Amino acid sequence: MDSVVLWINICLLFLYIAAGIMILEGFDMRARGLRRILYPLALAAVLTANLYVFDAYGLERYLLLYPLLSFLPLFLTSLLITRYRGVKTLFVFLTATIWASPLLLAAHAVSLLFGPAPLVKLIAYIAVSVPMLLLLKLYFKPPLLYLLDNYHKGWALFCAVPLLCASVSYYQTRYRFMLDLGTFRETGIWQFALSLLSFMTYLLIVQYARQIRERLEAKGTYELLQTQHRGALLHIASLRQSQRQSAVYLHDLRHHLRYIHSLAMADNREEIMKYVAGIERGIDASTKRAFCKNETVNLILSCFEAQAERRGVAMDIRADIPEKLSIPDADLCVIISNALENAIEAADAAGDRPKVVEFACRTRNGQLLLEIANPYAGEVCIEGDTVRANGGSGGLGTRSIALLVEKHAGILSFEAQGGRFVLRAIL
Repeated sequence: MDSVVLWINICLLFLYIAAGIMILEGFDMRARGLRRILYPLALAAVLTANLYVFDAYGLERYLLLYPLLSFLPLFLTSLLITRYRGVKTLFVFLTATIWASPLLLAAHAVSLLFGPAPLVKLIAYIAVSVPMLLLLKLYFKPPLLYLLDNYHKGWALFCAVPLLCASVSYYQTRYRFMLDLGTFRETGIWQFALSLLSFMTYLLIVQYARQIRERLEAKGTYELLQTQHRGALLHIASLRQSQRQSAVYLHDLRHHLRYIHSLAMADNREEIMKYVAGIERGIDASTKRAFCKNETVNLILSCFEAQAERRGVAMDIRADIPEKLSIPDADLCVIISNALENAIEAADAAGDRPKVVEFACRTRNGQLLLEIANPYAGEVCIEGDTVRANGGSGGLGTRSIALLVEKHAGILSFEAQGGRFVLRAIL
């Protein structure tokens, strides 16, 4: 293999490792900024320096100094785009470097099968590099980045296996296997074993990252539900206090009438009007409508009907719910409150559409059937139990509803069509 072909292979390997680093760092060459200019210039400088050493001192000395001429400068250039510090930066670099092993092994295997022609090896490089980089980006990158962003211990241990594999490979062959098929025939099985060990290590790291993420998300979800549960209990207590205050007003009505009677006897009409107006305001603020027989649902609907009225949103309420339900009041409050809060907010922002929230709830065969519909503007994306409006992040409200419906072995569905969003739940 002549020097030109050797140099092409070295350039391809450089670009492959640099691409792996950019994928793991989330670096976009189209982004504005000084780094977008400095990073490719630094890579070009490293390649130029390698070409000079390769031409000036020959292949043997170049491969002997390969870690210092290639790996060290590549690591230093990665510092221009890294988002991390310390050993995490080393882990990203080692990951991109180890990711080149399958590329080299596949290219050499193809050369052994179809001959050492430069074009064959070049095609093999390209054919393997694209799926390998896609695998890195789509499968390995998300959990690795989550671990890098949220976990700050044990990274020296994570670096140990790829660093050990790279060191053993260098000690055995001085990296001649990258360019020499003869050396690859002798040490290929060892290189394959080292690559397999590294790959399995990264699979374990990915699995560990996913378990960490699931554990943290479960903890966050539990804390969210606990917070909303406590909030629901406080909300219900506040509404019941309001109801008791209303009962006090009604109980004291006779005292108000006596005072009004005394004012009338004194022919003090102005004071009578002021006093009656004050009583009406107090009673209106504390009296709830009876939408159904269930006290908790009545309290929730009264609260959100007043909230909707303040925002210029009408509510069409049809509720036929018995006094007692198998669902705890706190869970029922979280489900209905989150659903109505989202519906009122969406209706308020619905633009020219009729701002009406439709609430329908009844029981059948011991099950609670709930349907809440509202208009919306823009785009709504439904992904499982998450609803995203206009490209925003998924609301915690729908997630809380889904978790509680699942807790009670119920069924939940979302539908968005023609500017109308519908939530349906069976509990």
